[in-house]
Amino acid sequence: MLRIVLGMNTGEPAFELAWNFILNRHNNSFAELSEAWQISISSKEDVKTLNTLKRPIPGNSYREDAQAFVELYAKKYFEIANQCIRRYDPNHLILGCRFGAPPPAYVLDALLPYTDVISVNNYQPILYERYDTVYQYTGLPLLIGEFNWNTDLYKKVPLPNETAPLSMKDRMFERGPATLLRTALHPGIIGYTWYRWVQGTSTGNNYYDGIVNYGDSLEMHATMLKKINSILESVRAENADSQWKNAPATTGEFTLFFEYLRPDWTHYIRFSIQNNKPDPMVYGWQMSGKVLAYSQIKNHYFIKLNIDFKELTVRNQTFESGKGIYEL
Repeated sequence: MLRIVLGMNTGEPAFELAWNFILNRHNNSFAELSEAWQISISSKEDVKTLNTLKRPIPGNSYREDAQAFVELYAKKYFEIANQCIRRYDPNHLILGCRFGAPPPAYVLDALLPYTDVISVNNYQPILYERYDTVYQYTGLPLLIGEFNWNTDLYKKVPLPNETAPLSMKDRMFERGPATLLRTALHPGIIGYTWYRWVQGTSTGNNYYDGIVNYGDSLEMHATMLKKINSILESVRAENADSQWKNAPATTGEFTLFFEYLRPDWTHYIRFSIQNNKPDPMVYGWQMSGKVLAYSQIKNHYFIKLNIDFKELTVRNQTFESGKGIYEL
């Protein structure tokens, strides 16, 4: 973001703020800036040229400056948006911008003084786990601005207890409602919006997202959504004391995140237990495995997994295939 703003036209407010910010960090000296960034910059126009030529800026100092600037940018964004809204409506409920994934801590720090509700999107079965991290950090209520279960993570990853391969439709309608029912237990998630109201007509394994199609006929999701939505409030009320969090898990699913191995929210694996016994297989996106050992004493669990990883590319970074044995 920093070099984009530094390459804007002279006179634009963001351009002037960015250059003042960067030069102040380098004693208002282009010579010191050039030395720190390990590239020649003698005027404010030079970054625009670097952007046109797509030349990288190699210095570690640039990365530090870029991180510091994006933190400032985030703070200014939320501060200015709040001021503009409050000027005309002091009591307006500010929902913030809508995040596609849990934002980094510095963004959460920036929005806290200026936002009433955090708005986020989610197309994964781990809606509760994914955004509980945001709630625990900020204490702000969360509104799920977009949600549906018509995605590969719902349809293509086998369920832990599949004895024979299920259809993508069966997996979708098993995982999707379970996601919403679990989300209803979260004290900080105040609602969700199904994406979307209208789309094409589903045929075969080609599923659309709409509740209705363009002919205004109900689509495949409508019946299940009507059923689930009718009980979400009662599920929430019945579990408001959160005692379920302390009860030993005898039947259900565990979700394990390989954050250090593949730092992305799509890289988790699930295993399930039925009456204190684990199902033998575990599955995740581009990974699968077996349970080698499992034991439980009250709320203390031990599990040993043998996991195969397929080659995977995430954000232009390729992770090689391989195997691993994990004890937790």
